Amino acid sequence: EAQAAVVAAEAFWPQWRDADFPGLPGTAAEWRARLHGWRAESLLTAGSVSEALQEVMRGIGLAQGKQLEHLRALMKKVMDSPHGFQASASQRRRDPLEILGLRRGVTIGDVRKAYRQLALKYHPDKQRPEDAEKAQQAFVEIASAYEKIMEDPKLHGVKDPDD
Repeated sequence: EAQAAVVAAEAFWPQWRDADFPGLPGTAAEWRARLHGWRAESLLTAGSVSEALQEVMRGIGLAQGKQLEHLRALMKKVMDSPHGFQASASQRRRDPLEILGLRRGVTIGDVRKAYRQLALKYHPDKQRPEDAEKAQQAFVEIASAYEKIMEDPKLHGVKDPDD
């Protein structure tokens, strides 16, 4: 069933990805974030963990509010899945801000900007085949660092401009 859901999503994905969703409540970006989340859940159920991770990352880049919280929870589910990516002990001890190339006192906007730049730079689909494995590891480390920071920004010394 999960694989069938992925196949069905793949059939409609090109149309959905760029749609404006007229007449539906919410913005087009919110709907695209939802679609990325739904696709990630289907891919995870089908056992395609790396593809699920990529979809969650795309959705996080578009999401806000409750949808962002849902995608963060989904990211944790992907990372904790039996075939997911477990960070090494050295990665768990590194400061998430350091991984993103930032220092304490930055704003949430700075964190998002650094994350997006690094995620684009190390995205496995944008690498040569011989570099894909290292890029995947870096990509996962960047995603994990971003998630840790966004779970509790104040704990990591990140300022919220709204406070």
